[in-house]
Amino acid sequence: MKFFDVNVSLGGYPFRHVPRHSVPEVREDLEKLGCMGALAVHNGALLYADTRQANLELAEMISGHSDFFYGCATVNPTWPRPEEELDEFVDQYDFRALRLLPMFHRYGIMEAENLVRHAAKRGIPVLIPQEIVDFRQQTLWEPKEPFSYDAMLELARAVPEATFVWMFGGFDDQAPENVYAEYDRFNPMHHARMLYGSNMPLRLPGALTKLLTDPCGDELRKVVAEENFRKLFL
Repeated sequence: MKFFDVNVSLGGYPFRHVPRHSVPEVREDLEKLGCMGALAVHNGALLYADTRQANLELAEMISGHSDFFYGCATVNPTWPRPEEELDEFVDQYDFRALRLLPMFHRYGIMEAENLVRHAAKRGIPVLIPQEIVDFRQQTLWEPKEPFSYDAMLELARAVPEATFVWMFGGFDDQAPENVYAEYDRFNPMHHARMLYGSNMPLRLPGALTKLLTDPCGDELRKVVAEENFRKLFL
């Protein structure tokens, strides 16, 4: 099965060793599985106060792989001129999405409202992860609990013109129509608003096996694996 991947991180992970995390290695592993392209973030942004530097590093990493990797800018809305930072990476480096990390950068999610409204005007989807890796395996420096689903919904309802992708978390009927989610086999009624994500190389691509064996049928499987990614990012 061919697919796009909405959840790939480059540059390793600051809290543990990650094998095969270089750009060529991650691309090779994804292509072997049938991946046609991936949205990529740089996890240095978890700890950088100035996220622009992490985004610059990501742009350099994927500069020779623009036919496969699509950049996702991580921006801290409490840092000076966040809208300008987003514009820089959309306009100069063709980044396709914005990631918010309130649990790492320690701000209230509604502090991102102006940045999200700006992203909506630019047609840029907003990714909000519930967690980066399983919070039960956290180190002393990682968030103590997952980010709140209800807090994400509060922002999504406040900015209905924006498109959100809820990463790693559950997905239910509370979510308004502007919210998509990373694929979860256990929410079959919502396949039409899901995208496949592997979280490689931080995790093995177990969700791919779930999608391949999901009884949803080939039509919905293609929506999750390919069509929603094309709709939001290409």
